[in-house]
Amino acid sequence: MGEHIPLQRNSAKACRICFDTDNPNDLISPCLCKGGSAYVHRKCLDDWRSVNKNGRAFNFCDVCQFEYVIEPVVDNPSSDKHRLLVFRLLVTRDMTLIVLLFRLIIVATTFLLQAVDKKSNTIKDLYPNSMSSFGIYYLSSLILFFAFLGFLGLIGFCCGWMNDNHNTNRSNDTCPNCACYPYNCICLDCHGCDGPNNCGGGGGDG
Repeated sequence: MGEHIPLQRNSAKACRICFDTDNPNDLISPCLCKGGSAYVHRKCLDDWRSVNKNGRAFNFCDVCQFEYVIEPVVDNPSSDKHRLLVFRLLVTRDMTLIVLLFRLIIVATTFLLQAVDKKSNTIKDLYPNSMSSFGIYYLSSLILFFAFLGFLGLIGFCCGWMNDNHNTNRSNDTCPNCACYPYNCICLDCHGCDGPNNCGGGGGDG
């Protein structure tokens, strides 16, 4: 009659990321996972949270979806207050410099418009006679400045939209070199696209 020998459970804790049992004092259980997935090194978890592309994994466990309890540790409260004060001063300095730069550009444009329009008075005639000469050209400079900013924003929006559309087309594995749009297909080397917007079964210009 065989004797029943109970299996001895291995009590050694191992990190679920690096599978190492070193530094047991640095192992933590940050979520509700059990068994071999219960423990992880602090550094391993920090590295995983920092490089993981999924934004949810920064605050939540990938397995049990438990939200990590993160408590900031401040060794020196006075030093932390000093860093916060320096950060606010730097932000204030940068914002002040940006505002001053914009004002300088607007004022320079004002004098430029005033010099260009000195003989013809084309810009000056667009405004009421009650307005001062400097006010007319300053207002015109403001209009040009914000119109230029809007134009740059429109270009950035269009470039971002075209880049997203281009990446979407390139992600098509069936036709990686074919840019297909509604009712049109521009083919570089399609090798036979399938679907309603196809290139006629071969490469070439669509």
